[in-house]
Amino acid sequence: MKKRVLAALLCAVMLLALIACGGGGGKSDTPVTGSETETEATEAPVTKAQPKAPAADYDGYEFSFLAYDYNKANGISLPENILVEEQNGDPLNDAVYERNSLVSEALNIKIANTLSTGDSATINKFSQDVLAGTNEFDMFIMAAYKYSAVVTPGYCMNVYELPYIEWTDPWWDTATLEELTICNKIFGFFSDITFMDKYATYAMYVNKKLAEDYGIGDFYGMVLDNKWTLDKLLELSSNISADLNGDGKFDRNDAYGLLGQNDTSYVMLHAFGERICRLDGEGIPYASINSERAVTVCEKLIALLADNERFFNRQTNGNLNVQDAINMFIGDQALFMQRPLFSVEMMREMESDYGLIPSPKFDEAQEEWGNSVNLWVACATFVPVTCQDNERLATIIERIAAVSNEVVLEPFYKTVLGVKFTRDAQSADMLDIIFASRVYDVGNVFNFGNYAQGVFLKIGSSGATTIVSSYESNASKIQADIDKLVEALTA
Repeated sequence: MKKRVLAALLCAVMLLALIACGGGGGKSDTPVTGSETETEATEAPVTKAQPKAPAADYDGYEFSFLAYDYNKANGISLPENILVEEQNGDPLNDAVYERNSLVSEALNIKIANTLSTGDSATINKFSQDVLAGTNEFDMFIMAAYKYSAVVTPGYCMNVYELPYIEWTDPWWDTATLEELTICNKIFGFFSDITFMDKYATYAMYVNKKLAEDYGIGDFYGMVLDNKWTLDKLLELSSNISADLNGDGKFDRNDAYGLLGQNDTSYVMLHAFGERICRLDGEGIPYASINSERAVTVCEKLIALLADNERFFNRQTNGNLNVQDAINMFIGDQALFMQRPLFSVEMMREMESDYGLIPSPKFDEAQEEWGNSVNLWVACATFVPVTCQDNERLATIIERIAAVSNEVVLEPFYKTVLGVKFTRDAQSADMLDIIFASRVYDVGNVFNFGNYAQGVFLKIGSSGATTIVSSYESNASKIQADIDKLVEALTA
């Protein structure tokens, strides 16, 4: 399994588990022997990874980011990843402020961030800076679904060229490296510099009230016992769906087993262990959606997505906005809801309790979990190819990422868990699984032939009954885009 369990997150889980067991003042049910106490007292402390770049003084240099405004772009309201002007009592806001203060003091720099509304405007501003060679920005942060738009034209540096950085350190997302290193190069990466890629990770929300009402049982145990599969999802959700108002049709007023949107197509594909594209032994992308197993998986997936009585797709049922759809879950109209983790911020008024679990596996034979990342919200980070000082840039971004790992991730983790989860250590365990199995599908990120973000995104409502015809009619377009990218990267 591709695991990257962040040290800071593990500390948060341990803290939450202690709270769940009695808040630090209660007595343990298990007596502690003298030998156990002695063992704990003599254990060697955990050695944390340290930045590899040397100490430096950059004499007040202004390190400037250009970032798209994800709040305005997605109609959400979350603290900024990069720069906040002052502390305001919000844990994430204040953690970002503290991180920037520590980095600025350590390296004698000033951190600046220019927010640009809209992805096209942001890309245009970045490309103009690169083409003109003005070097106004040191780093560029963009919604990941536009990854190809800045990489293929050659605007970005291969960050493997940067000195000092050890990409196995815990503040870099190794899943990015494993799935997006093409021709031994990688241009856009995910790291602890931002937290929106974590917020953008999909999970399955479980309505605990409905689970109790219908005798669902221990859904956390289903995950840990490897019983949480597509068939189990279908079984449990079949009893929930109901025409609540008796009008003979299923719409936003009724109850469903699963609540989601168009993204559920690729989210479930990744959960079931498949990808639109993979990388061969030489790091060249190839279409894998047409493999024998993928075809079998997609047949069941399409059947689920087309079942309007079991699955409610907010975008094909009145095109509800995100909050209206979430309100259905809040109102106990769905047993499961598949949404990115930032949705917890939109559920503060929910009276019924809920839990978090990973998306289901296809079957029990599947070894790995797979939890997709919403590319419209996740932030990928790029270095402009015109960078003038690789050593300075590497030193600064490594320090920002490392301090973020130490300072920002614990309040982020607690924020995701929320007030309802402070007594639910099991949800914290589930987040460990979710974050350790995140998926970056190279076919989705680069959107070869506009297949992933165009055709496959809407496969459940397209009337398709099999993936074969859908793929075959787009295969040449997918391959053409792959060839274009490989040619650009190897020229």
